[in-house]
Amino acid sequence: MTKKIFISDLSNSVLGQLVYLAVVFVGGVLITRLLTPQDMGIFAIASLINSFAITISEAGLGGFLIRDREVSELKFNTVFTVNLFIGILLFLIIIATSPLIDSYFLEYEIRKIIIISSSVIIINSISVTQISRLFINESYFKYYFLRIISSFLGYSFGIYFALSGYAVFSLIYSQIIIAILFFILTLFYVNSSFRFAVSKDYLFKIKYFAFNTTISNIINSASNIIGTSLLAKYFSFSTVGNYDVSKKTAEVPTNGILSVCQNLFYPKLSKLQNFKSKFSEYYFAVNSIISIISLLFFITISIFSEVLIEFLYGEKYIQASDYFRLIMIYCLLLIFQIFPRITLKVFDQTKFILFQEFLKKIVFFLGIYISVLYNNFNVFLLFMVMAEVFGHIYFISIIYMNKKIPLFKFKIDLYLIFAVIFYLILLNLELNENIFYFLLFFSILTLLIISTNEGVFKSNNLRKLLR
Repeated sequence: MTKKIFISDLSNSVLGQLVYLAVVFVGGVLITRLLTPQDMGIFAIASLINSFAITISEAGLGGFLIRDREVSELKFNTVFTVNLFIGILLFLIIIATSPLIDSYFLEYEIRKIIIISSSVIIINSISVTQISRLFINESYFKYYFLRIISSFLGYSFGIYFALSGYAVFSLIYSQIIIAILFFILTLFYVNSSFRFAVSKDYLFKIKYFAFNTTISNIINSASNIIGTSLLAKYFSFSTVGNYDVSKKTAEVPTNGILSVCQNLFYPKLSKLQNFKSKFSEYYFAVNSIISIISLLFFITISIFSEVLIEFLYGEKYIQASDYFRLIMIYCLLLIFQIFPRITLKVFDQTKFILFQEFLKKIVFFLGIYISVLYNNFNVFLLFMVMAEVFGHIYFISIIYMNKKIPLFKFKIDLYLIFAVIFYLILLNLELNENIFYFLLFFSILTLLIISTNEGVFKSNNLRKLLR
């Protein structure tokens, strides 16, 4: 691939992602302003259950198709058949178990909301192969174009429903419409055929990859459901609603960066897996630059959390600003982990991703227990951040010691972790505002000087990012 083609791919991907995020963000803000924190808390429970089911239905098969160098129609049809079967099965399981959820939250109509919203699972299961085809062909702009159109129309309907008094159902209907429209659009723009077929050899080949990545995602999704349900039970739906609003706001830039890294750099790093020297150089360039830029951006945004939340959602969501600062640090750590995670997937070392999730969830549930014990929601958020700190340190340690993976320069990763921990300490100290900003500025300046000395900003590394 030439530099000119890569730059074109990168610009199309970034442009498409930015427009898509803008549509989703603005649509979400407009609907949220029309609803209450309690509505958002109820929707958070329903959306987490759907995310959990979608994670199982996808089973990591779409990701394996992307990294497969010899894809065929039989492989696509195998993934389509398996995903559809699992999606329908999960939809029926959710319907059958919905009374249990209703009995847990006695005073709310959770059951009806969850059953209606879970229809998205089936729609998503038949869209996986279409998405994989777009990424394999590196049709990034087309993918985001279809996402933009379906999201714009879906959120437009959602705003209409919210204005008409449908409350939390306006969000549910919006998500269903988006999923349906996206699938319909892929039928027109992606050349493909749907047939029920299963290759036993192919399923056997990907079972370990799918098992480790899927179990890892299942652990993450299941813990989020359990954790959020416990928080809603022992605090309130309004607290969970404010938490969910702040988390989704922080996830807008986070998902944009993660999506570009996953969809653009994952396929390119996969192609370099047999050229370990080039892989290592390319990894260092993109990981270091993206991580440092993300650090500067996220810390800047977190400083103005109260102003931002009140401006976007109004005074009724002002409690969300208390959570937003820590959640921004949590999301920043997710970005730090994306390239180590991609590396483990490229070299088929996904068992370490699975183990990392176990470690993080131990800290996660410990945080929930202590926050409930002391009736302090911020304790939970602090433990959530520390879980990601431990998770990132574990990732870079595993990659450094793994003989199957090229050796990388890890000093920058460690300096970034130290910078985050220092920022957390500053947030929890009752410092004079001038002293706080001075120490923060000094720590960031120190990080930039160290990064420059390590060669992060050399023109050679910048060229690797665009090559």
